[in-house]
Amino acid sequence: MAFQLFGFEITKRAKEDETKPVSFAPPMSDDGGSIVASGEFIGTPINLEGTARTEAELITRYRKLSLQPEIEMAVNEIVDEVISSTPENKIIEIVLDDVDNISENLKETITNEFEYVLSLIDFQHKAYEIFRQWYIDGRVFYHAIIDSQDTSRGLIELRYIDPRNLRRIRRVGQPTTTDGKVVQPITEYYIYSDSGFQQRRDRSYVKDTGLKIAKDSIISSTSGLLDESGQIVMSYLQKAIRPMNQLRAVEDAQVIYRLARAPERRVFNLQVGNLPKAKAEQYIRDMAAKNKTNLAYDTTTGEIRDERRFMSMLEDYWIPSRDGVPGMKIETLPAGENLGQIADIEYFQKVLYQSLNVPLSRLNPDQPFSLGRTNEITRDELKFFKFISRLRMRFANVFTDALEKQLILKNIVSWEDWKEIKYKLRYNFTSDNSFNELRDNDILQRRLEIVQMMDPYVGKYFSHNFVRKQILKQTNEDLILIDNQIEVEKTIDQFKQMMPQQPDVNPMEFSPGDTGDGPPAFLDNSNPK
Repeated sequence: MAFQLFGFEITKRAKEDETKPVSFAPPMSDDGGSIVASGEFIGTPINLEGTARTEAELITRYRKLSLQPEIEMAVNEIVDEVISSTPENKIIEIVLDDVDNISENLKETITNEFEYVLSLIDFQHKAYEIFRQWYIDGRVFYHAIIDSQDTSRGLIELRYIDPRNLRRIRRVGQPTTTDGKVVQPITEYYIYSDSGFQQRRDRSYVKDTGLKIAKDSIISSTSGLLDESGQIVMSYLQKAIRPMNQLRAVEDAQVIYRLARAPERRVFNLQVGNLPKAKAEQYIRDMAAKNKTNLAYDTTTGEIRDERRFMSMLEDYWIPSRDGVPGMKIETLPAGENLGQIADIEYFQKVLYQSLNVPLSRLNPDQPFSLGRTNEITRDELKFFKFISRLRMRFANVFTDALEKQLILKNIVSWEDWKEIKYKLRYNFTSDNSFNELRDNDILQRRLEIVQMMDPYVGKYFSHNFVRKQILKQTNEDLILIDNQIEVEKTIDQFKQMMPQQPDVNPMEFSPGDTGDGPPAFLDNSNPK
């Protein structure tokens, strides 16, 4: 099938990516792109846990794994912690405080464009489903649709793409010499196929079977977890595959053991007299068939069936006894004595939850919720809080990628300016985890206690500036801001003391004649007001 390039590329970045400085090692990335040389097959076969042969099969296995009750409960706990949806608050906000080389108007414009990007995927209402799918699959892809006749309109639509139908390719060419410098051509693009990517019998992927998509047409974010080859993106559920299979095997074995060992089996010694052997055996079979039952357990449906035509361990023993010859003596086999022990099941459940990085106390329904001081928070909760923070930072790459295309296409910022801005962007997620707030309050309380102890020595052994910088950890920007705020508050207090007869006047409001330059009108002595 012939290729067709469908999409767009940012011109300056495309030129930069085409030629990279030569190196003996190929470029590596955590996006899972397959690195191939010119003329080679695309991709490499994988065989994780001996079941998944392609990346699409691996994603399908992750989705089936997420349907298990234990996995689903842990995934929901993680997603609920990352995405805190409240009617009165936004789920995520962009923070441009660290970007100090642009104007306030440009910051406001970037914030508005960020809100527009969120509206394209309806993140305010579908954040839970979007993040959950990203966490399970380990990746998310959107097709950035633009108006080819007027690219200044920016992004028109962000359409979700099933990751099983899309692969990123990084093709490395032969090194060449340009202007006395050795460069290596690198071409990056995506391959899209409705039917997925199948393997050939020689365990290599079919060469370039699909629609060729320019890389800037795809907005993506991956988990950053790679397999041992460094070319296959894995989900956070990868570590839970083996513990989940072990847990299911132990549970099935426990159920079968309970059914097999629960009843007590009896021994019947029947007198057959001088009957021939064949008739004696027939007599025993007739009596056994008349009184016995055979219960069979189906591990697939969980049903119990009565199958009398099969021999089973649950049946009683029937032994013939002739006249004058004592019958065989067999002790009655008691029922299992350890039927109530499930320590092995609890062990594999614990291993499963630990593989998902979720504290065991959160998954125990008998564990009460407590909100105490930071020194009372367990180490597992601290590790879980850091894990949630890493997930948020990783998932936010999809917003950075979309915002980049939106700003450059609409000529709001240039490609050179964006390279400086993108590394200073931060995102604030609305959080229900109160550990961060408790930690900050606890640290501030301890700092204030130290300041109170040092107060008699300030001005004698320590300066005010030393206390504010070394103890309270205030930066130069904080010092200027706090000093200005203190001066404004002092002025407001003086104004209130001078005008006690007008309590309804709001000193923070400007009079109609104020232009914003200089002090407010109520602080200007030349103004009769």
